[in-house]
Amino acid sequence: MRGEIRRIAQRLRSLRHSGEQEAGLLTFAAGAIYSLATVSDSHSQRRQDKGAVARVQEAKVALGEIASQAVPKHSLWIEETHFNGAVWRVDVLFERIVRCHTGKRNILERSELEDAARQSGMPMEHFRKWKRVRNDCNALKHMNPRAIVGRRIPMRAWVAALEDAASLIEWVFARRHL
Repeated sequence: MRGEIRRIAQRLRSLRHSGEQEAGLLTFAAGAIYSLATVSDSHSQRRQDKGAVARVQEAKVALGEIASQAVPKHSLWIEETHFNGAVWRVDVLFERIVRCHTGKRNILERSELEDAARQSGMPMEHFRKWKRVRNDCNALKHMNPRAIVGRRIPMRAWVAALEDAASLIEWVFARRHL
């Protein structure tokens, strides 16, 4: 998976942005890539091995390090924090891509954003994974116990969703020159 994440980073690094919206797409995507790159491939299994008490202990250790002005040491809790950041960023990245291309800023619902993307001629095959991404993000956001106890979507699916988002960004950037 590390190789796939590196390839996505290389693809997006080669793009030239034009304006604030495109710059925002690249920097937001870079944040998702960074967050996923910091999570180990064994994160999912190790997360299931640890209980809530162990995660809270790791979080408290990190809080103590921050309180003493130190950078927290690597832990499973730190990986979870980065992974949760990636979950949110990948979901919102799809929204931003559609809004950047269509100019429709006031739409909030995924289905309505997909309709706007379809109507504007965006390649819909790159949106297939978004529904699952959005569901997992919302479960995490709204404290669904399944999202807190264990990740429902495997890491490879998140990388695949990020791959689709990268393809959409490339598509949007290419349309600017038509």
